[in-house]
Amino acid sequence: MVERHPTWPLLTPDDPTSPLLVARMLHATCVHASPLTTYGTMFPMATPTDPTRTKAARTPNPPWDAEERVLALDLYLRRQTASKTDQDVIRLSAVLNDRAARLGISGDDVFRNPAGVALKLANFAALDPSYPGKGMQRHSRGDAETWDEFSTDSDRLALRVSEIMNETTVHERRTDPSLLPLEDDSTLEYQVTIDRAVRIARRREARLVSRFGNHLKAQGHAVGSRHHVVEGSRLRIDLIDDTDGCIWEAKFEVGRNAVRLAIGQLIDYRRFEPGCPEIGVLLSRRPSDDLVELCHSIGARVAYPDSQPGDFTVRAPR
Repeated sequence: MVERHPTWPLLTPDDPTSPLLVARMLHATCVHASPLTTYGTMFPMATPTDPTRTKAARTPNPPWDAEERVLALDLYLRRQTASKTDQDVIRLSAVLNDRAARLGISGDDVFRNPAGVALKLANFAALDPSYPGKGMQRHSRGDAETWDEFSTDSDRLALRVSEIMNETTVHERRTDPSLLPLEDDSTLEYQVTIDRAVRIARRREARLVSRFGNHLKAQGHAVGSRHHVVEGSRLRIDLIDDTDGCIWEAKFEVGRNAVRLAIGQLIDYRRFEPGCPEIGVLLSRRPSDDLVELCHSIGARVAYPDSQPGDFTVRAPR
Protein backbone atom coordinates (compact mmCIF):
# COMPACT_ATOMS: atom_id res chain seq x y z
CA MET A 1 0.00 0.00 0.00
CA VAL A 2 1.36 3.38 -0.98
CA GLU A 3 1.38 5.99 1.71
CA ARG A 4 0.13 9.34 0.67
CA HIS A 5 2.30 12.34 1.30
CA PRO A 6 1.35 13.98 4.56
CA THR A 7 0.78 17.33 2.81
CA TRP A 8 -1.45 15.90 0.01
CA PRO A 9 -5.18 15.93 0.51
CA LEU A 10 -7.03 12.67 0.19
CA LEU A 11 -8.21 12.49 -3.45
CA THR A 12 -10.38 10.10 -5.36
CA PRO A 13 -9.86 9.25 -9.07
CA ASP A 14 -13.01 11.24 -9.94
CA ASP A 15 -11.94 14.34 -8.06
CA PRO A 16 -11.40 17.11 -10.72
CA THR A 17 -8.22 18.17 -8.92
CA SER A 18 -6.88 14.62 -8.81
CA PRO A 19 -3.42 14.34 -10.40
CA LEU A 20 -4.47 11.02 -11.84
CA LEU A 21 -7.50 12.54 -13.58
CA VAL A 22 -5.43 15.45 -14.93
CA ALA A 23 -2.85 12.99 -16.28
CA ARG A 24 -5.57 10.98 -18.04
CA MET A 25 -7.01 14.15 -19.64
CA LEU A 26 -3.61 15.24 -20.89
CA HIS A 27 -2.95 11.82 -22.37
CA ALA A 28 -6.32 11.79 -24.16
CA THR A 29 -5.91 15.22 -25.66
CA CYS A 30 -2.33 14.60 -26.75
CA VAL A 31 -3.31 11.38 -28.52
CA HIS A 32 -6.48 12.59 -30.25
CA ALA A 33 -5.90 16.31 -30.98
CA SER A 34 -3.27 18.56 -32.49
CA PRO A 35 -1.11 20.63 -30.15
CA LEU A 36 -2.73 23.87 -31.31
CA THR A 37 -6.23 22.49 -30.80
CA THR A 38 -5.25 21.04 -27.45
CA TYR A 39 -3.75 24.34 -26.26
CA GLY A 40 -6.66 26.32 -27.52
CA THR A 41 -9.15 23.95 -25.93
CA MET A 42 -7.52 23.73 -22.56
CA PHE A 43 -6.33 27.33 -22.37
CA PRO A 44 -8.58 29.52 -24.58
CA MET A 45 -6.71 32.26 -26.47
CA ALA A 46 -8.02 35.79 -26.85
CA THR A 47 -8.85 36.74 -30.44
CA PRO A 48 -8.30 40.19 -32.00
CA THR A 49 -12.00 40.89 -31.48
CA ASP A 50 -11.84 39.93 -27.81
CA PRO A 51 -12.74 43.16 -25.96
CA THR A 52 -10.57 42.06 -23.04
CA ARG A 53 -7.45 42.20 -25.22
CA THR A 54 -7.98 45.26 -27.45
CA LYS A 55 -7.78 48.96 -26.70
CA ALA A 56 -10.80 51.18 -27.05
CA ALA A 57 -11.33 51.99 -30.71
CA ARG A 58 -9.91 55.41 -31.66
CA THR A 59 -12.26 57.78 -33.42
CA PRO A 60 -10.55 58.68 -36.72
CA ASN A 61 -9.60 62.32 -37.18
CA PRO A 62 -11.68 64.17 -39.76
CA PRO A 63 -10.08 64.52 -43.20
CA TRP A 64 -8.33 67.77 -44.06
CA ASP A 65 -10.88 70.33 -45.16
CA ALA A 66 -10.44 72.85 -47.99
CA GLU A 67 -9.25 75.68 -45.75
CA GLU A 68 -6.69 73.51 -43.97
CA ARG A 69 -5.35 72.37 -47.34
CA VAL A 70 -5.01 75.98 -48.51
CA LEU A 71 -2.93 76.88 -45.44
CA ALA A 72 -0.78 73.79 -45.97
CA LEU A 73 -0.30 74.59 -49.66
CA ASP A 74 0.74 78.13 -48.78
CA LEU A 75 3.43 76.73 -46.48
CA TYR A 76 4.52 74.16 -49.08
CA LEU A 77 4.97 76.79 -51.79
CA ARG A 78 7.09 78.85 -49.42
CA ARG A 79 9.15 76.02 -47.96
CA GLN A 80 8.45 72.88 -50.00
CA THR A 81 8.85 69.88 -47.69
CA ALA A 82 9.94 70.27 -44.08
CA SER A 83 10.30 68.01 -41.06
CA LYS A 84 8.02 67.83 -38.04
CA THR A 85 10.62 69.76 -36.03
CA ASP A 86 10.62 72.72 -38.41
CA GLN A 87 9.35 75.89 -36.71
CA ASP A 88 7.02 76.82 -39.59
CA VAL A 89 5.50 73.33 -39.47
CA ILE A 90 5.03 73.60 -35.71
CA ARG A 91 3.42 77.03 -36.09
CA LEU A 92 0.99 75.79 -38.74
CA SER A 93 0.09 72.84 -36.52
CA ALA A 94 -0.78 75.27 -33.74
CA VAL A 95 -2.84 77.43 -36.12
CA LEU A 96 -4.81 74.41 -37.33
CA ASN A 97 -5.51 73.21 -33.79
CA ASP A 98 -6.60 76.69 -32.67
CA ARG A 99 -8.89 76.92 -35.69
CA ALA A 100 -10.37 73.50 -34.94
CA ALA A 101 -11.06 74.48 -31.34
CA ARG A 102 -12.72 77.70 -32.48
CA LEU A 103 -14.93 75.86 -34.97
CA GLY A 104 -15.75 72.97 -32.64
CA ILE A 105 -13.89 70.37 -34.72
CA SER A 106 -12.89 67.43 -32.52
CA GLY A 107 -9.85 65.23 -32.89
CA ASP A 108 -7.54 63.05 -30.85
CA ASP A 109 -4.13 63.83 -29.43
CA VAL A 110 -2.44 63.58 -32.86
CA PHE A 111 -4.93 65.84 -34.65
CA ARG A 112 -2.99 68.03 -37.13
CA ASN A 113 0.19 67.55 -35.16
CA PRO A 114 3.54 68.59 -36.72
CA ALA A 115 4.10 65.10 -38.11
CA GLY A 116 0.73 65.24 -39.87
CA VAL A 117 1.48 68.71 -41.28
CA ALA A 118 4.84 67.48 -42.59
CA LEU A 119 3.10 64.57 -44.31
CA LYS A 120 0.60 66.94 -45.92
CA LEU A 121 3.50 68.97 -47.35
CA ALA A 122 4.88 65.73 -48.76
CA ASN A 123 1.47 65.09 -50.38
CA PHE A 124 1.75 68.39 -52.23
CA ALA A 125 5.33 67.57 -53.21
CA ALA A 126 3.97 64.53 -55.06
CA LEU A 127 1.77 66.87 -57.10
CA ASP A 128 4.54 69.40 -57.81
CA PRO A 129 6.24 68.70 -61.16
CA SER A 130 9.20 70.86 -60.14
CA TYR A 131 9.87 68.90 -56.94
CA PRO A 132 13.08 66.86 -57.39
CA GLY A 133 11.85 63.87 -55.38
CA LYS A 134 8.67 61.81 -55.34
CA GLY A 135 6.87 63.16 -52.30
CA MET A 136 4.10 61.23 -50.57
CA GLN A 137 2.13 59.58 -53.36
CA ARG A 138 -1.01 58.80 -51.32
CA HIS A 139 -2.47 62.28 -51.63
CA SER A 140 -6.22 62.84 -51.59
CA ARG A 141 -8.50 64.08 -54.32
CA GLY A 142 -8.90 67.24 -52.26
CA ASP A 143 -5.13 67.79 -52.30
CA ALA A 144 -5.14 67.59 -56.09
CA GLU A 145 -8.09 69.99 -56.35
CA THR A 146 -6.40 72.53 -54.06
CA TRP A 147 -3.18 72.23 -56.05
CA ASP A 148 -4.96 72.75 -59.37
CA GLU A 149 -6.92 75.73 -58.07
CA PHE A 150 -4.21 77.71 -56.31
CA SER A 151 -0.69 76.57 -57.20
CA THR A 152 -0.54 78.68 -60.36
CA ASP A 153 -2.29 81.77 -58.95
CA SER A 154 -0.29 83.27 -56.10
CA ASP A 155 -2.61 86.28 -55.83
CA ARG A 156 -5.72 84.15 -55.26
CA LEU A 157 -3.82 81.94 -52.83
CA ALA A 158 -2.58 84.91 -50.81
CA LEU A 159 -6.07 86.39 -50.69
CA ARG A 160 -7.61 83.09 -49.62
CA VAL A 161 -5.02 82.65 -46.88
CA SER A 162 -5.80 86.16 -45.65
CA GLU A 163 -9.51 85.38 -45.55
CA ILE A 164 -8.94 82.17 -43.62
CA MET A 165 -6.70 83.96 -41.13
CA ASN A 166 -9.65 86.17 -40.20
CA GLU A 167 -8.79 89.13 -42.39
CA THR A 168 -11.65 90.96 -44.11
CA THR A 169 -13.26 88.98 -46.90
CA VAL A 170 -13.18 91.11 -50.01
CA HIS A 171 -15.44 90.80 -53.00
CA GLU A 172 -15.05 94.31 -54.36
CA ARG A 173 -12.23 96.76 -54.87
CA ARG A 174 -10.63 97.72 -51.58
CA THR A 175 -7.62 99.73 -50.52
CA ASP A 176 -5.96 99.65 -47.13
CA PRO A 177 -5.12 103.33 -46.58
CA SER A 178 -2.49 102.69 -43.92
CA LEU A 179 1.14 102.14 -44.75
CA LEU A 180 2.24 98.57 -44.05
CA PRO A 181 5.74 97.50 -43.06
CA LEU A 182 8.10 96.72 -45.90
CA GLU A 183 8.23 93.03 -46.72
CA ASP A 184 11.25 91.04 -45.64
CA ASP A 185 12.46 87.45 -45.88
CA SER A 186 9.83 86.25 -43.41
CA THR A 187 6.83 88.02 -44.97
CA LEU A 188 7.45 87.58 -48.66
CA GLU A 189 4.74 86.78 -51.11
CA TYR A 190 6.19 84.17 -53.42
CA GLN A 191 5.74 83.66 -57.12
CA VAL A 192 4.82 80.00 -56.98
CA THR A 193 4.18 79.06 -60.56
CA ILE A 194 7.64 78.31 -61.89
CA ASP A 195 10.49 76.94 -59.79
CA ARG A 196 12.88 77.53 -56.93
CA ALA A 197 14.84 80.15 -58.91
CA VAL A 198 11.82 82.45 -58.90
CA ARG A 199 11.44 82.14 -55.14
CA ILE A 200 15.13 82.94 -54.64
CA ALA A 201 14.80 86.04 -56.85
CA ARG A 202 11.81 87.18 -54.78
CA ARG A 203 13.86 86.92 -51.59
CA ARG A 204 16.59 88.98 -53.19
CA GLU A 205 14.08 91.64 -54.20
CA ALA A 206 12.80 91.77 -50.62
CA ARG A 207 16.32 92.41 -49.36
CA LEU A 208 16.77 95.10 -52.00
CA VAL A 209 13.53 96.80 -50.90
CA SER A 210 14.61 96.64 -47.26
CA ARG A 211 17.98 98.24 -48.00
CA PHE A 212 16.42 101.00 -50.11
CA GLY A 213 13.84 101.62 -47.41
CA ASN A 214 16.57 102.01 -44.80
CA HIS A 215 18.35 104.44 -47.14
CA LEU A 216 15.22 106.60 -47.41
CA LYS A 217 14.49 106.41 -43.69
CA ALA A 218 18.00 107.67 -42.98
CA GLN A 219 17.02 110.77 -44.97
CA GLY A 220 13.92 111.26 -42.83
CA HIS A 221 11.39 109.79 -45.27
CA ALA A 222 8.29 107.87 -44.18
CA VAL A 223 8.21 104.60 -46.11
CA GLY A 224 6.06 101.51 -46.19
CA SER A 225 3.87 99.41 -48.45
CA ARG A 226 0.19 99.14 -49.27
CA HIS A 227 -2.29 96.53 -50.50
CA HIS A 228 -4.99 96.97 -53.09
CA VAL A 229 -7.48 94.16 -53.68
CA VAL A 230 -9.06 94.19 -57.12
CA GLU A 231 -11.38 91.48 -58.46
CA GLY A 232 -10.09 88.92 -56.01
CA SER A 233 -6.39 89.66 -56.64
CA ARG A 234 -4.17 91.34 -54.10
CA LEU A 235 -1.78 93.97 -55.42
CA ARG A 236 1.06 94.88 -53.08
CA ILE A 237 3.25 97.87 -53.83
CA ASP A 238 6.85 97.04 -52.97
CA LEU A 239 7.67 100.44 -51.47
CA ILE A 240 5.86 103.74 -51.00
CA ASP A 241 7.86 106.85 -50.20
CA ASP A 242 5.09 108.79 -48.50
CA THR A 243 7.32 111.82 -47.98
CA ASP A 244 8.30 112.15 -51.62
CA GLY A 245 5.02 110.87 -53.08
CA CYS A 246 6.54 108.04 -55.10
CA ILE A 247 5.73 104.34 -55.43
CA TRP A 248 8.50 101.87 -56.28
CA GLU A 249 8.56 98.43 -57.86
CA ALA A 250 11.67 96.31 -57.24
CA LYS A 251 13.29 93.88 -59.67
CA PHE A 252 16.41 91.88 -58.95
CA GLU A 253 16.97 91.22 -62.63
CA VAL A 254 18.11 94.17 -64.72
CA GLY A 255 17.15 92.97 -68.20
CA ARG A 256 14.61 94.54 -70.51
CA ASN A 257 11.82 92.12 -69.65
CA ALA A 258 12.17 92.81 -65.92
CA VAL A 259 12.12 96.58 -66.43
CA ARG A 260 9.11 96.42 -68.75
CA LEU A 261 7.28 94.26 -66.21
CA ALA A 262 8.05 96.76 -63.44
CA ILE A 263 6.73 99.64 -65.56
CA GLY A 264 3.49 97.79 -66.26
CA GLN A 265 2.98 97.00 -62.58
CA LEU A 266 3.59 100.61 -61.56
CA ILE A 267 1.07 101.91 -64.09
CA ASP A 268 -1.44 99.41 -62.71
CA TYR A 269 -0.76 100.32 -59.06
CA ARG A 270 -0.86 104.06 -59.63
CA ARG A 271 -4.53 103.90 -60.65
CA PHE A 272 -5.48 102.99 -57.08
CA GLU A 273 -3.21 105.42 -55.24
CA PRO A 274 -4.58 108.83 -54.23
CA GLY A 275 -3.05 111.87 -55.90
CA CYS A 276 -1.48 110.04 -58.86
CA PRO A 277 1.98 109.62 -57.32
CA GLU A 278 5.32 109.51 -59.06
CA ILE A 279 6.63 106.06 -60.00
CA GLY A 280 10.07 104.49 -59.76
CA VAL A 281 11.86 101.29 -60.74
CA LEU A 282 14.25 99.90 -58.13
CA LEU A 283 16.97 97.62 -59.56
CA SER A 284 19.78 95.59 -58.02
CA ARG A 285 22.48 97.28 -60.14
CA ARG A 286 22.87 99.99 -62.73
CA PRO A 287 20.86 99.25 -65.89
CA SER A 288 21.84 100.12 -69.43
CA ASP A 289 21.38 103.70 -70.61
CA ASP A 290 18.63 102.57 -72.98
CA LEU A 291 16.60 101.09 -70.11
CA VAL A 292 17.08 104.25 -68.07
CA GLU A 293 15.77 106.21 -71.05
CA LEU A 294 12.80 103.81 -71.32
CA CYS A 295 11.87 104.50 -67.70
CA HIS A 296 12.32 108.24 -68.09
CA SER A 297 10.12 108.24 -71.21
CA ILE A 298 7.08 107.36 -69.11
CA GLY A 299 8.11 109.57 -66.19
CA ALA A 300 9.58 106.83 -63.98
CA ARG A 301 12.61 107.28 -61.75
CA VAL A 302 15.36 104.68 -61.61
CA ALA A 303 17.23 103.69 -58.43
CA TYR A 304 20.05 101.21 -57.86
CA PRO A 305 22.74 100.59 -55.21
CA ASP A 306 25.69 102.95 -55.17
CA SER A 307 29.31 102.01 -54.73
CA GLN A 308 29.06 102.99 -51.07
CA PRO A 309 27.33 100.29 -48.97
CA GLY A 310 23.83 101.35 -48.05
CA ASP A 311 23.72 104.23 -50.52
CA PHE A 312 21.59 104.40 -53.66
CA THR A 313 21.68 106.41 -56.86
CA VAL A 314 18.30 107.83 -57.89
CA ARG A 315 17.95 109.13 -61.44
CA ALA A 316 14.84 111.20 -62.08
CA PRO A 317 13.47 112.15 -65.52
CA ARG A 318 14.65 115.50 -66.83
